[in-house]
Amino acid sequence: MKLIDQQIIPPEVDQVTLCELNNELIQLKGKDDQNISKYYRNQGIDFPHIIIPYEVNHIKKTTNSCLIHSDESECYNKENIPYEQAKSFLKKGYDTLNTIIFNPINSIFGQSEKYLRKLQYENNLQPVKAFAWHRYQQVFAIAHRQDVVYLYDLYSETWFPQSPKGLFHEEQKDITCLEWRPMSSICLAVGTSTGVCLWKVPFENTSESSNFDSIGQNPFLSMKSDVLKVGSAMLQVLKYPGFGHVSSLSWSPDGLLLAVGSAITNTIIVWDVASKTPVSLSGAGGKGTTLLTWSNDGSFLCQSCNDSVLRIWETRTWTCRTIPLKNTCHTACWYPDNRTLIFSVKGSDEISGIQMLWSPPKLDYTILVQENLGMIEAETVSGKKICIGGPIRKLCIDPTGQRLVVNFEERENPGCELLGLFSILRKPYLRYQPIGFIRGPNWHPGTPKPQPPRSPYNDNDTNEEGYVPMPRIISFAHEFQRGALLSVCWENGKISFIPLLFNN
Repeated sequence: MKLIDQQIIPPEVDQVTLCELNNELIQLKGKDDQNISKYYRNQGIDFPHIIIPYEVNHIKKTTNSCLIHSDESECYNKENIPYEQAKSFLKKGYDTLNTIIFNPINSIFGQSEKYLRKLQYENNLQPVKAFAWHRYQQVFAIAHRQDVVYLYDLYSETWFPQSPKGLFHEEQKDITCLEWRPMSSICLAVGTSTGVCLWKVPFENTSESSNFDSIGQNPFLSMKSDVLKVGSAMLQVLKYPGFGHVSSLSWSPDGLLLAVGSAITNTIIVWDVASKTPVSLSGAGGKGTTLLTWSNDGSFLCQSCNDSVLRIWETRTWTCRTIPLKNTCHTACWYPDNRTLIFSVKGSDEISGIQMLWSPPKLDYTILVQENLGMIEAETVSGKKICIGGPIRKLCIDPTGQRLVVNFEERENPGCELLGLFSILRKPYLRYQPIGFIRGPNWHPGTPKPQPPRSPYNDNDTNEEGYVPMPRIISFAHEFQRGALLSVCWENGKISFIPLLFNN
């Protein structure tokens, strides 16, 4: 399926995507847009307005109340480093270190250190480094660029824990990823430069009614609708000798094992968390792990390395099979059938896939038909032309297996800020039918422009039309009653919730 074969009308620059209603994306243009009433007639849900500030001053000494403000301008104060100056400082510092120190080191140690530097640099360009939905509560966790983890309850619309404000520790530096433990309601794993921080955060249900209950609906299916309170958090740090700079982590579906990958080695560590026992696994090829992801039944573990190697581990005897690729795989996700893995490689607009033919310990697979999305020039209703599609940055499948969201690589011309939404068709083979494109918020009025290399820069103080935030992190809530709930963390700190309402 190529985008050029489809009649697609992208949203205008001044529109924002509200939701999907049965294969149609609803776009808004102003507070008086008639689509708002259409959304509520279909039992649409109000989600909170959340903007995360780029800088939070004196995290360990003061509260994080500025995270709760609905107006972005209130999240900045005169003592904070302005967004423009901070990004400019990071860019200049990175370029200087790259020229003086890292280039000579890279010539000795190779590709792994280059990937590590790129990962650390990109994680500091936006307020939110990592995002994770809780598996059984109406809660998500974010890692701020200042290496503090915050939790948010969607029902009560509050940040917690109340004391201390945020989860921080001296071992929690250079956060790259986080994930809630399955089969547990209290454990959150955070990947750092030294190892893994395991936070145990006990939740207590209260008798208070939630905002969703007040309108007579609970969109999270089996999740409890009580407002939550958090007790004292406890920390356990998992370290393995000579293993650092965690780049990816993934829990087994039963919550017993935690697989951890490093940006500088192809070795992965699988922790038995209950007994605190680590086992190291290595396969031929690979210079650093870019991602780890378990199949939904725990039979297979996918590992991608940054030198064009994809490795599939079977988890019965822990043998593996290496699949050579044209380039580094930087995004992959399992389909809910537990046998199909789709992925994309750096610089490619193709969605590739493999299907495992047997249960472990066998590792035979077949290659699926590639879907080439391509890139086209499309025209909005007003006649403005923008380019949509192109090389893929991130793929994300919803838990029902009916929707695929595609995040595209950045480029100079407008259109890469749009997220592609596709319906997944299984028969006669796996393919993707475009529904439309999701547009996020504009930059808040008066805020500085993004810095190079993301976009052109000039001496004007404020943003011109067309400068819009890029989507940085996309993920789905684990349960949602009426379809799927997509969350998007944007470059300007905005966290959007886009319900995809379809027959499940």
